[in-house]
Amino acid sequence: MYGSISLSGSGFYVPEQVIKNSEEKIIKLTGVLERRKAEEGKTSSDLAFEASKKAISKANISPAEIDLIIGATITPDYHCPCMANVLEAKLKAENAISFDISAGCSGFIFALDLAAKYLNMSNFTYALVVASEVMSRTLDPNDYPTAMVFGDGAGAVVLKKTADRETNSYPKLLSTYLATDGNGGGYLLLPGGGSAVTPLSAKSISLGRHYLRIKNSFFTIRPAINHLYEACKRALEENKLTIKDVSLIIPHQVNLRILRELARRLGIDNEFEKKFYINIDRYGNVSSASVAIGLAEALSEGRVKGGDIILLVTYGGGLTWASAVIRC
Repeated sequence: MYGSISLSGSGFYVPEQVIKNSEEKIIKLTGVLERRKAEEGKTSSDLAFEASKKAISKANISPAEIDLIIGATITPDYHCPCMANVLEAKLKAENAISFDISAGCSGFIFALDLAAKYLNMSNFTYALVVASEVMSRTLDPNDYPTAMVFGDGAGAVVLKKTADRETNSYPKLLSTYLATDGNGGGYLLLPGGGSAVTPLSAKSISLGRHYLRIKNSFFTIRPAINHLYEACKRALEENKLTIKDVSLIIPHQVNLRILRELARRLGIDNEFEKKFYINIDRYGNVSSASVAIGLAEALSEGRVKGGDIILLVTYGGGLTWASAVIRC
């Protein structure tokens, strides 16, 4: 439980370029009508920079007040330095320490968990958590339908450790739940640049080892639903809540069919449009940034009010799955 951790600011950024899906089969299978694509030369840290500026501005602080920056990404600018290091320099957050974590599509919630625990155990006050992806550069254009599902974007939040007697109107991070299953790591692979396939060669490139590869079983409904449902159940149990107490669920935008089935398992399929925040139709699957973008966008739209409960839930490569509960 993180009673002393507030979300004092949030922001998101998606590139201007829109890539539309024209195939009805893909739209029906995934719910992706269009995605965003970063312009040439723009990197994950560039997208993270835009989202972070908005979050920092809403938190009404300066970059110099940030103590910690945690980046979540599977598409960093480089393997070294990490994305958060590059972002620290761009923000001129000279007093922060910065590092990345990699937890597939669950990276944002993993980073939230780590940042909240770090704040509670240190003398730090502010942590910037940012998830950013340029997935478009990992896609094999001939890999149907993967190439038509993923998009680019970034989302960020500023966490603040509040004093025991301090009161504010910021949303509060109540809890997080994390889980992994390394036996399922082969379901989603992004080999390029890893020590298993470097140095890249004409042969490895011809074999497409620099592209994202997904086994069909990764996106089948059963394992995804089971893990997403478990993460929701654990989050509710931790906070002694029921699904009726939840005002808004912000899920990883993995697949519209999977999310509708999750709603059925939770017993709220008749409230899907009301309780589930969906932007997969506009942005596609943005890996670790999906939940971060959804959270920042929902808050900016006023989808929740004071006292409302938000449930974040995600599932991704690793395998990883996670959830978080926020009280507005």
